[in-house]
Amino acid sequence: MDADYLKKTIGDALSEGMARVVAQQPADAVDFLGRFLVNYAGVKEKELLAAQAKAKEEQAIALALEIRLKQQKIENEARKAREAKKRQREQILDGLKKSNGVDLAYMQNLINYLQTAIDPTAVYIGRRDKIEGMPDADPDDEDAVSNIILKYVAVSPDSQQFMLSKTLGEKEGVTHAIFKKKEEEEDDDSDYDEDNPKPPKPAPKPGLFLPNVLDNRSVKYFATPKLGSYFAVPIAVASYLHADNQTDDLLQNYKDWLEAVAQRKVELAQRAEEKARKEAEAAALKDEKEKQAAEAKAEWEAMRDAAIEAGEEPPEPPEEQPEEPEEPPEEEAPLEPVPDPKFVPKEVHYVLCVDTLGKGLNCLTEAQLDLLREIAGLLKDAISRTEKASLYKEMQRLVDEEKANASAVEALEEEKKAREEEVQAKLLEMQKAMEEAAEKAKEEGVETAFDEDVALQEALIKLSAAQAAVLAMKSKIAELQRYRLPPKGQSLKVLKCALFTLGYKRDDVRDAHTKKTDWAKMKMNFNNTFFTTLQGYDPAATVAEEGKKKKSKKKGKKGKKKKVQVIPKYRQTASLLALIEGIDLDEINGKSVAVGALLEWCRQVLEVRERAKVKLAKEEEIEAARIAKEEEEEAARKAKEEEEAAAKAAEEAEAAAAEADAAAEES
Repeated sequence: MDADYLKKTIGDALSEGMARVVAQQPADAVDFLGRFLVNYAGVKEKELLAAQAKAKEEQAIALALEIRLKQQKIENEARKAREAKKRQREQILDGLKKSNGVDLAYMQNLINYLQTAIDPTAVYIGRRDKIEGMPDADPDDEDAVSNIILKYVAVSPDSQQFMLSKTLGEKEGVTHAIFKKKEEEEDDDSDYDEDNPKPPKPAPKPGLFLPNVLDNRSVKYFATPKLGSYFAVPIAVASYLHADNQTDDLLQNYKDWLEAVAQRKVELAQRAEEKARKEAEAAALKDEKEKQAAEAKAEWEAMRDAAIEAGEEPPEPPEEQPEEPEEPPEEEAPLEPVPDPKFVPKEVHYVLCVDTLGKGLNCLTEAQLDLLREIAGLLKDAISRTEKASLYKEMQRLVDEEKANASAVEALEEEKKAREEEVQAKLLEMQKAMEEAAEKAKEEGVETAFDEDVALQEALIKLSAAQAAVLAMKSKIAELQRYRLPPKGQSLKVLKCALFTLGYKRDDVRDAHTKKTDWAKMKMNFNNTFFTTLQGYDPAATVAEEGKKKKSKKKGKKGKKKKVQVIPKYRQTASLLALIEGIDLDEINGKSVAVGALLEWCRQVLEVRERAKVKLAKEEEIEAARIAKEEEEEAARKAKEEEEAAAKAAEEAEAAAAEADAAAEES
């Protein structure tokens, strides 16, 4: 072990030193070796320090390179993120510029992007509307309740979804102020200098910005007030999907436009054909001239060759006809563009809102506010463009539906005739069965509501035929789900009547906030569930419940549970009859045989209800008469028993008196 240690630590130094001693053979070998070892140690120390310094330098270079690579990676990732963000922004803006498919899902995707791009607390879009059935507020009365509200239609992130159930009244908060037109300020001309006119004032940027919401007491909070900023920018849309664009006159305008467009295509085709004909004639004339010139040249060449062969002087070559300059084609006056149908735009107000509540102040930069303004401006045009495109599709659908419906009306007469024959056969069969049952009841001495029951069964047979007609129109009725606009005229009342008859609620067909008919919600009810419910519906089952009341789950003002109708009034027979009163079946069929089938079904259902009511009343009357008769018979029986008991008591008293008299005589 000692030898190993010495060999490892001083073996190299001693070997080299002793080799030097042998090579140089100094006089004092010990002193030489000692000085060599001292020098050797110094050299090795310097080499070690140099190696350590080099290692540190290499390590520092490697570390610097690693740091630089990491920085480059971070910078590259940041650059890629910026580029991706820029591309996403360009895609969003470009999509808004071109899109004609803006719906609630599109708006939701848009505000989801803004949530990612700006990182606020919430982004939401609201639509200004009126509450139906509520009168307009008097503008001169500050205390008057307004019927104008702002309802939220899209919200991001998911934690803010509760906003969709909220509304903002016109006199609540600060947002409605952005919809009011500001009066233009008059310029102060007192210091006007004609030689040095003032530059025009820049137009104010749209929108309302509150740097700190807590500084404004008018702000309405739907949750706990928190420190933050708020920005709202108005979106005034030229809307085309409204009732004013559903008139027969506008539909005729669209038909006229279709004819004009078709005629214009014919005119353009005729012009193209005429142009091609003229070009062909000009080409043919040119070819003919070239042919004649070629023939003349060939004839001269033959004559020249013949003259040369005969030793005669060749004839002069024919004069070349100068090329006539081609006359430029007459330019036809351009056709005037076909004017669009006179669709009526109606201003509808939306608003794009952003808040940073809970995130502090100065979270929204001017660049971010400008982005919101730009998106609001593009969204305004995109919504309008989408609605106009949808209106064109709706008009085309109406035109196509008119043609298809005309054919269906013709077939309807034959189907109606076949159904009537089937109904008559069932009525005769039913009448015979009912008469036999009535005879049997008469023999048994049982009174029945025969006439009323016959009328009810007749109504049920007709209802069965009407139900079959509706089910035959299932596919046409289901197509209602694709309509962007509700059916015109009285058809909407028929659809409401059908839904209410089957037990659908008002909230299934109207907006919960504005109380207006919400076609987007209403049309989705005409699905498979609707037809399943219709097939299993028993109109007579609820007749007895009409007019009855029950305790409501909700408490009244005094804390007591109030009584409400078991069947809501709007679903009762009288209300449903009033809803479709005066509607002409032929007029409805002229627009849609499917809706006409529903109207006939509704009428038959209500007829069954009425007949069921009459039968129920008659049965109650018969039952009351039976009970009264039984009570009368029971009273007569009791009176007879009492009379017999009194007579028996009198006889017994008389007998007892006679026995007493006899006993007295014996004594």
